Amino acid sequence: MGPPPPSEPPRIRPGAGWFVLPAALLAIAVIFVVAVIAVNWDESQAANGPPAFGDAREGIPVEVTGGYNYFIFVRDGDPPPTSCTVAYPNEDPGPVELTRENSWAATPPPGYRWAASFTATLSGRPELTCEGTAGIVRIVPDDTSYGYMGLAFIAGMFLGCAALIAFLVILLMRRNSAKDRGAATAGMPGPHGSWPY
Repeated sequence: MGPPPPSEPPRIRPGAGWFVLPAALLAIAVIFVVAVIAVNWDESQAANGPPAFGDAREGIPVEVTGGYNYFIFVRDGDPPPTSCTVAYPNEDPGPVELTRENSWAATPPPGYRWAASFTATLSGRPELTCEGTAGIVRIVPDDTSYGYMGLAFIAGMFLGCAALIAFLVILLMRRNSAKDRGAATAGMPGPHGSWPY
């Protein structure tokens, strides 16, 4: 009997198209981090504002940016404010709505605790006056945006590492498959149908 008919060498597995997976993971990581930074950029700039402190019953000058949140901290053991008003230069005093916005992210200075949050209606340097509390209070810009950007960066790092691992695994599998292909090709009949010995 003659030699068996020649057969095609095995294909390299996985296919080159699998490299789309790590590329997609890396693209998602970059887009996600950039999007979170872009969404929180203005808020992070407002968070760079200076803190203020003083006796809230007498009025505290505070630098604020309109539309952004601020934390009010009171000393440990002091009661929280029951109401606050804000007076901008050349403006009549107006009430401030005290909320719990982002209270979970508030990091009080040593000896203080979070008491309330409020959103500035206008930008400027108004005077904040509060009732119901005693002693020195601190007003600090809400820096929750830094936490969001930090978490986004960590998530991006995980996705980037996953992309690298996927790339290396696919590359290693293709190299092993190429070696198997080379070994199989060496044992196949030559162009004239003769088998190597």
